[in-house]
Amino acid sequence: MDLYTLLNGIMIGCEMIPLIILLSLIARNKTVAPRWIFLTATAFIGGTYELTAEFFPAGFDDYWYYIFTVFETAGIIYFFSPYSPSWTSIALLGITLVFTLLLFSNISKEMNMYRFGWVCLMQLAITLYCIFAWGRDRFQNLLYPSLFDDPDFFAIIGLVIYLSVCSFYYLLYPYMIQFPNDNLFFYWIILPVAISAYGILLSIGARKQHKS
Repeated sequence: MDLYTLLNGIMIGCEMIPLIILLSLIARNKTVAPRWIFLTATAFIGGTYELTAEFFPAGFDDYWYYIFTVFETAGIIYFFSPYSPSWTSIALLGITLVFTLLLFSNISKEMNMYRFGWVCLMQLAITLYCIFAWGRDRFQNLLYPSLFDDPDFFAIIGLVIYLSVCSFYYLLYPYMIQFPNDNLFFYWIILPVAISAYGILLSIGARKQHKS
């Protein structure tokens, strides 16, 4: 088994586990927040696509990433929706749709990865805005004695790591392919590692659901 296959398998497993944990809690009659189901479902679907990508027609991935981005961003906005007014969530989703469609309307093979980097950067900006609203609520209400007791904290750290690395990776992709192979391999390896870290942190948060 080569390193690519190993890392890809770890990444896919880490994306799928959080939702499985939550479903197991539901099966044991534990209370699980719907927004956690939605967020972990986005990770699960992302992992499922990576697992089955070879069965899709050539070129489908150019469209998949944009379609998935809207779904994933909706999951992020819904996850933080208890901490901001409804109109804010609707406005953020509208921005996502418009921004993504503008890029989607002119997909080109040469620039697709670079443009997706801007989409990831938009997701990161929305997430950071939502984190600010979440943090304001936490400091006002102090629901937990420590942030490490708060399931949301682990999801937030995972999202920031995942979206920061994706933005960095895809925005630099046109330049990375001009580097020697060893450097390109180094940059490639941080992407599945970041996604795996996101899945692991989501899993920790999911396990804490029954204690929250």
